[in-house]
Amino acid sequence: MALVAALAAFGARELMHPVLEAHMPALFFTIAAVLVGFFMGIGPAILVVAIGVPVADYFFVPP
Repeated sequence: MALVAALAAFGARELMHPVLEAHMPALFFTIAAVLVGFFMGIGPAILVVAIGVPVADYFFVPP
């Protein structure tokens, strides 16, 4: 479920990328981590963060 949440956060951020551009690259990953942490515990939430931070940095922060 944590991987699905990270993938859903990536998809949502990708859809919003034309509007947000480089602003708030990790917003959707943060929301996903909070929801996963609330429903599934700290372990899966840390997994979402560990996946989300590098993905947000690579795809949504310009060089």
